[in-house]
Amino acid sequence: MANGNEICRMDAVTLAGKVRAKELSPVEVIEASIERMGKLEPLLHAFCTPGPDLARAAAKQLEADIMAGKDPGPLAGVPIGVKDLICTKDLPTVSGSFAYKDFNGGVDDVVVERLRAAGAIVTGKTNVPEFGYSGAGHNPVFETSRNPWDLERNPGGSSAGAGAAVAAHGEPVFVPALAENRFMPDFAGLDEAMLSRTAAAFVCTPANPQGTAASLDYLCAAIELARAPSGARSRVL
Repeated sequence: MANGNEICRMDAVTLAGKVRAKELSPVEVIEASIERMGKLEPLLHAFCTPGPDLARAAAKQLEADIMAGKDPGPLAGVPIGVKDLICTKDLPTVSGSFAYKDFNGGVDDVVVERLRAAGAIVTGKTNVPEFGYSGAGHNPVFETSRNPWDLERNPGGSSAGAGAAVAAHGEPVFVPALAENRFMPDFAGLDEAMLSRTAAAFVCTPANPQGTAASLDYLCAAIELARAPSGARSRVL
């Protein structure tokens, strides 16, 4: 049985494959992710709005579906952090601003909807500069996000918290917003790929020191599930 650190260092395709094959429980995966981020969060401030209870409930439901013989989806059990500019039905979308401190649109953005439908599990909202207008990880509402490689440094932005979480192996994947390639991947050491034209989003993963080939398969899997045209409107603040 894999321990928590081993689980957190698996890429998204490996995780999903093991969950689908019943080699790993989605509950194990989510508990490992929550435990790791619980240890790192006091240092990194990656998640402005963690959602551990919601993630645990989703993992238990997914496990029940798997045991009942239902298809858990191509991203079965993969924990994801959603940038706090992208709407989620069950967590607030603050956008790093007091103007939206208590805002909850009550609906998932189309990219979040599709990732959940594919079996991914949202573990929380990740920190951003106010309205995303900065390449740094600070805003007037939440603690400043830090770079896991050097806590005195900026993780980049505007997906500051998300970049910190993925680089620290707290999540294998996150959903930031369009034009993220400006700063964040270089600062935090991440690969990136466009996820959805419709949802105007990216998915980013820990960079592979030997090159990007090992990362491309799960980047492409995420692109494939999200790229189809949709009548739904993107809900990114």
